[in-house]
Amino acid sequence: MSDKAQGLRERKRLKTALLISDTSLELFEKQGTAGTTVDEIADAVGISQRTFFRYFPRKEDAVFWNSFWSTDHLTHLVDHAALDIRAGTDPVAALHHHWTRTFTEFIGDDTALHRFLRLNRLIHTDPALLTAALERNQAFVRHAGDRLGADLAPALPAWAARTAVALVSSVFRVTLDEVARRERIDAPADIAAVHGNVVGVLRSARIALEPGVRGPQPQGACAPAGPALDQGLG
Repeated sequence: MSDKAQGLRERKRLKTALLISDTSLELFEKQGTAGTTVDEIADAVGISQRTFFRYFPRKEDAVFWNSFWSTDHLTHLVDHAALDIRAGTDPVAALHHHWTRTFTEFIGDDTALHRFLRLNRLIHTDPALLTAALERNQAFVRHAGDRLGADLAPALPAWAARTAVALVSSVFRVTLDEVARRERIDAPADIAAVHGNVVGVLRSARIALEPGVRGPQPQGACAPAGPALDQGLG
């Protein structure tokens, strides 16, 4: 298959995935997750049930697909961060730097941000979607952390890589959750300011925890992050 044909096929795949995702979100908003079937989603999109399951393992997963925060895209960010870490950058600083670039693009896209706010409102009223969201985050942290740890072993143990990924991803998850919470109570927030406040809490936590990491380090432990943490989370 030629590069042009592969490019067309990939664009078609992404377009279909987005259509399935948007249609699922609309139906869930109207009928609830429990009241919506895969057949209804497939019929509304104009695909078969079999095609639906080629894109998503279950109906709840469909609404979480987007170009900014897909697992594939975030894994790509982790791979880029690994190059910086290998060159000597603190793991948290490297991950935060690459996450921030995508985050900046995301909050500048009104369509993507509006869609996120719709989904967040739905998650807070639908236990099935809340469970799916928590499961997806846990799976991503494990997957990305293990990938990063395997790429940088033995310099960065798997447990340390998972900790760094969990820490950085939580910064953006908490930021967006707070933005969505304020939107729900009709008190829109400055996203950059909220992000800065979350990072400030992280800095305070690091300072508070420092006395606890001055003793003997377990075998395979990394040194404390040091100044690079503040540089990466500025």
